[in-house]
Amino acid sequence: MKQPTEADFDVAIAGGYAVAAFRPTGSRYSYGFLLDGGDIREFGPLYPNPEIVHAGPTGDTGDYDPDRVLKMARKLALAAAWAMRKKRSPAR
Repeated sequence: MKQPTEADFDVAIAGGYAVAAFRPTGSRYSYGFLLDGGDIREFGPLYPNPEIVHAGPTGDTGDYDPDRVLKMARKLALAAAWAMRKKRSPAR
C-alpha cells in the first residue's frame, strides 16, 4: 500500500474550514474551526472529525492507506490553522 507524503496535499483556509486536498485521489478533508476555548485546549483549533469527500474514480483513497491519509490531512490542516492563529494574534 502506498504511503502519503506532505507533498501530496494542498492545504487552504477558507470559509471557517482548514481544507487538506489529497491530490493523488482528489479527496478533500475539511476541518471546521472550533470557537470555544475549552474545546481548543482539548482538540486544538479544529474539530477532530473532518467532512470527507472522495472525488477520484475509486471513490476512496485508492492505493493509499486511508488511515495514514487521514492522519496526514489532520496534521497539515492543524499546522495551517495554528499558523493562521499565530499570524492573527496580537504581538505581546
